[in-house]
Amino acid sequence: MKDFTQDEFFELGHHKLKAVQIISTLFMWLILLAPLLVLLNSLGKKKIWSIIYQWHTHATTIFTHFLENFIGVTFIVIALICLLLLLRNNHLEQKVYATKKTYDEEKLEKREEILEELYQERFGEEKFRATSSYYVVASEQNLPDTLVQDIFKERGLH
Repeated sequence: MKDFTQDEFFELGHHKLKAVQIISTLFMWLILLAPLLVLLNSLGKKKIWSIIYQWHTHATTIFTHFLENFIGVTFIVIALICLLLLLRNNHLEQKVYATKKTYDEEKLEKREEILEELYQERFGEEKFRATSSYYVVASEQNLPDTLVQDIFKERGLH
């Protein structure tokens, strides 16, 4: 249970969640990088990027000081948020996931039954498999990459 991670973003479906998270992430990167690019473009007398605005007046120094303060405060806020998320994750991993089941037991039992049927069909009875110290698997007994997922999907357990 220690290595268990639950994240709906990486599960099948949840398209609205994925779209919102991707768009908000790109928007936040734009908010973070735009002032930095303007600042870098304004530091010298010559433009580095022609599509990005360049300050070349008294406002340059004011803007530079503003950005220095803004970036400093932003760094501190982001560091605090990361620390809080780290502490939350550690709490969930040590206290919640260690005591609470985050999966459907009935679904798990059905999946185990399906896997046992598959193993019996491909490799023989469980007693034989457990007591065999050496067994050569014929090439036709090898499991295709998506066989288990396909079987679960067929039976409505995806």
